[in-house]
Amino acid sequence: MLKILIDKIGEYKKETILTPLFMVGEVALECIIPTVMTMLIDEMTGESLMPVIKYGSILLILALFSLLCGASSARHGAKASTGFAKNLRKDLFYKVQEFSLFPRDLFEKNRRSVKIEGIDLKKTAALKAAVFSYGEDISLISDRT
Repeated sequence: MLKILIDKIGEYKKETILTPLFMVGEVALECIIPTVMTMLIDEMTGESLMPVIKYGSILLILALFSLLCGASSARHGAKASTGFAKNLRKDLFYKVQEFSLFPRDLFEKNRRSVKIEGIDLKKTAALKAAVFSYGEDISLISDRT
């Protein structure tokens, strides 16, 4: 099952690989930031502001790179997930099309009976949806009282 789903990644492999890499980069940078803060605290003597400027600029750069990694991870993750969903929907559509054409090929019905059968299926689906909708409404009203 997992192999089937992995095949649906398709042309979005690059984004799928980059997403966790950027996430690891973000987490690594966020783990380094407290270490740099302790180095800043250790070097502060109160005599000069040079350690604050030095380590403050390092912290600022680390925070910006962490932000860039997080944003890149989110962007690539969104692109990969929407691409995966697109490919999955497309393959599901084609699979459903195969199922809907199967009885026609098997029984070799004429065109008119197939059209009527399709219309009957649509009417049945519409009726089923209406019945479920009314059933939900009735259950909601009975739960409130």
